[in-house]
Amino acid sequence: MKLKNPVLCLFAGVMVLTSCDMQKWKESGCDGYRLITQKDGATLGYSPESGVKIIYDDGYAFKDLDGDGKLDVYEDWREPAEKRAADLAEKLSIEEIAGLMLYSNHQAVPATSYDISLYDGKPYSDGHAKPWEITDHQKQFLRDDHLRHILVTIIESPKGGWGYSMDDVRSGGNGYLPISLQYNDYTATTARETSLAGGDPYEAFTNRSYRGKSTSTANKCDMELVVKTKEAMGERPVIVSVKISNPLVMKEIEPYADALFVTFDVQNQVVLDLVTGKYEPSGLLPFQMPADMETVEAQAEDTPRDMRCHVDSDNNIYDFGFGMNWKGKIEDERTVRYK
Repeated sequence: MKLKNPVLCLFAGVMVLTSCDMQKWKESGCDGYRLITQKDGATLGYSPESGVKIIYDDGYAFKDLDGDGKLDVYEDWREPAEKRAADLAEKLSIEEIAGLMLYSNHQAVPATSYDISLYDGKPYSDGHAKPWEITDHQKQFLRDDHLRHILVTIIESPKGGWGYSMDDVRSGGNGYLPISLQYNDYTATTARETSLAGGDPYEAFTNRSYRGKSTSTANKCDMELVVKTKEAMGERPVIVSVKISNPLVMKEIEPYADALFVTFDVQNQVVLDLVTGKYEPSGLLPFQMPADMETVEAQAEDTPRDMRCHVDSDNNIYDFGFGMNWKGKIEDERTVRYK
């Protein structure tokens, strides 16, 4: 039966004006939220207690996220993502946009068993908070800092190549290239003119020197990410975690980090546990962190711990056996033994 006049339809406390013969959606109740499924359309979920209203266009349902009672471009899931993002960006302040750019997965919802976050001053374990509610701390992020999430940046140590190139051979060279421990492009102007090693039976020469040759790292963008993040954050702290596979020239990133974590093939969750204070750092460096590549070239291969080490802005020396915990520089039986 076709109805000539619109009728009022009430679903889950949402009052809408629509023509029922045009309806292309169905709504059902789930555990604490409502679910809207649509024919050839997006599936929507919302909590009746959230204050989000549902509006309709051409028989489809949409979330009225700003509560103005009309369908904006960014609310219309039929539009391309780029168009929706551009429409939303025009409506946001610079502070709100900056907040949306920050992300981390350590702000769990609900708060985990080791999280000290509170809900109206009480822990989640008290049972009064619902799983989808945000913590008092997260409310502060939203209200005061315009943040949606918190940033944790994890990068890798420089991938400086393998030290050999067939392109160099084809161009008349010996094939050997420097292996860089820095993110920026590197030219080995201070390398030995005559190498210590050489004499392979398949090579018609004995000098493997790469003096004067240049190389680039495959992940220079990791360093650029740290620098740009600090520029965007301004006075806000930046924490950087570096996945280490070899020593690196720390002076390229350390000035842009308010705190540094160095890890060796561990899960990201370990870093997040340290950031949130679940565990305290206790590791020591298993090698020296060079001050620069000139120091690397000048070292004697058969002499241990002969490099000039990086010194940070707090005058900490990144030498073999150096490490820090929440109290400062680690001084224990290990550091005494390794001196």
